[in-house]
This record gives sequence, C-alpha cells and structure tokens, in this order.
Amino acid sequence: MRPYITEITPLAIAGWTVRVKLPNVSRCADIPAFFFSDLYQAEHEKQLGDKTYTLKAHFKKSNKIKHCEIILVYDSDPVNGEFNYFFGRAVVHPDDLNHILPDITVVELKGLYAIFTTPLVSDRNNDKYARTIRKMWNGIMNKWLPASEFEYDDTRKDFEYYDRKDHGQFFYGKKQMDIYIPIRQRKEAFEEAERKGLVFAEDYE
Repeated sequence: MRPYITEITPLAIAGWTVRVKLPNVSRCADIPAFFFSDLYQAEHEKQLGDKTYTLKAHFKKSNKIKHCEIILVYDSDPVNGEFNYFFGRAVVHPDDLNHILPDITVVELKGLYAIFTTPLVSDRNNDKYARTIRKMWNGIMNKWLPASEFEYDDTRKDFEYYDRKDHGQFFYGKKQMDIYIPIRQRKEAFEEAERKGLVFAEDYE
C-alpha cells in the first residue's frame, strides 16, 4: 500500500448536502463507501442523485478540464449523531467560479494529502467495489497511517474522489477510485530528522 503524496493548491468543490443521522461519524473515514450503503440508497439517493446531472450541466467548462465527483463529511454533531454528507464537483474554470448558484455549497480543499487508489473491480459489481473501498480505508487508517512518518491532520477533510476511471471507461470495463487523507509530519519523525541533520531551518522559514 503505497500512496502518492502531494500538496493540493486551493481547489473549490461545489455541490449539495443531505443531513444524515448516524452516530459516531465525524469524517468520511467513519463511513467508507457510504454512497453504496443500504441507508444511503433508501433515504438519500434521490435527494442527491437527481442533482448530479445539474452539477455537470452547470459546470460544463470545469467538467471538461477536471471531471471528478468528491464525497466528504462535515459539520458533525456528536450529541445528536448527525452530520452533513456532501456530494460535489471540482470547479476549476473562472467562468464557472463566478456563476455558482446561491443554493450550492462550496467547500475548499487544500494542503498535504496522501492519495490511495483502489484495486480494479468490474464496473458491474458495485457490492465488490464497495467492499474494496472499505478494505482500502481500513488498511489506510489502521495499518499504513500508524506505521508511517505522518499523522492524520484533523484540521482538514478526508474525502473520496471519483473521476473518469470510476466510470468503467478505461481498463477494459473495470473501475477504481481514490481516497485522499489529509496528513502532516509526525512531531517525533520531524525531531528524529533534525537529530540526523536532515532538516534545515531555512526550509521552514
């Protein structure tokens, strides 16, 4: 499990949210592949699903540059066990950024991320796809992250990223998606690098 580490420049994501009642959820990692769950399909699919095509039509110029759907969680309430489930698209064209409808929520993503890509799965097998996504999340949070030089940066959001390779257009009808984890270097790893003379003060001024 080897991620790609990158610094995301500010990226605007525009979309809609639904308020979901489900305890112990504060981030996307707590409900991996929720999009495929029975709860989502039964209660929320129509609320967001019908709006997906509206987003695509409204942000045509951005869609040609960067086609992707992003799912994330925010504004969780641990007392009531509720959170906002967000479904949006990247808005990268200036014309689209200047014409965002009042009822659309805009979320900005930026900073250091570890990006993981799931194994290829047949685009006809959504159950296996969901299991693959959940397994990847579990491996990231319980195996890769604790053993890495990084820690989860809870000041930012993790998210699921679905672009054209998620639609079975490539890889002979198979699909995959990406998981983005906000990270920062562990204090212990930084101090160890300092002791070894691998960190230079001018790099952090």
